[in-house]
Amino acid sequence: MNWPSSDNIQYLSGLAAIVGLPFASFAVLYAAKQLKLARAAGSGTSLLTLTEAFRENWERFFKASDETTQTFVVAELANLLEAACAIHRDRVLYGHSKKVLEIYLVGIFRLLQDNDQLRQRLLNLLQTKETFENIRHFMSKHKAAINSDAWIALPVPHRI
Repeated sequence: MNWPSSDNIQYLSGLAAIVGLPFASFAVLYAAKQLKLARAAGSGTSLLTLTEAFRENWERFFKASDETTQTFVVAELANLLEAACAIHRDRVLYGHSKKVLEIYLVGIFRLLQDNDQLRQRLLNLLQTKETFENIRHFMSKHKAAINSDAWIALPVPHRI
């Protein structure tokens, strides 16, 4: 059996590298795109789960008929707010999902700021300086948006 010469082997390995490089590059780009899509899908799923949990808590709050139940539901809502603020702080969500969560949280904190009774119920839950650390962080980073009246100036979409 005749073995190829070292020059032939070098030529063939160079040719294989040249032919294989575009395929490998395409595979890396395709994998990167799939990772980005998977991350966006995960963000969307997490956001939907959070918004459903908020919806359920708000519904339970408004249906609560006694003080004890309302206090319990506000505590649950506060824990959910803390978790959502931690998710935002840890940059778990990606892209538009992150922005939707941010806008939602700013809206909730605007509501709490304007509702003395609800705000006082939340303040009563504070136990230590670490209680609701992520809420405090979010509010400090978004203080301007929470206190802003700029959203009032937004045009109202017209119905067709």
